Amino acid sequence: MKSTAWEGKVYDEQTKTDESRAHVTVPEMIQPWIELWRSQCKHTAPDDLVFPAIRRNKFKQQIPMRPRQFLQRHMKPLAQELGIDPALITFQVLRRTFGTTMQKHG
Repeated sequence: MKSTAWEGKVYDEQTKTDESRAHVTVPEMIQPWIELWRSQCKHTAPDDLVFPAIRRNKFKQQIPMRPRQFLQRHMKPLAQELGIDPALITFQVLRRTFGTTMQKHG
């Protein structure tokens, strides 16, 4: 990870700390889902965002989706479909669940 997105803006080459600069490993079991998502997206260049907002800025660049938008559009409907109370879906819960699952599986 070499850039960050926050509140609808991309900050190129900026991370909170130098220690934040890292490669993000995607587990093999997740990769087919990402490829399926990308096959349904209009913009799939290597530098394109995975979850952009629908609009673009005045320079025709993608704008990051705000966290709340992502939860409302993608995660909460999925939770409801799976019988999970959407009110329980937060980034903190998702992060902890992912961390616990990764520890459990080595």
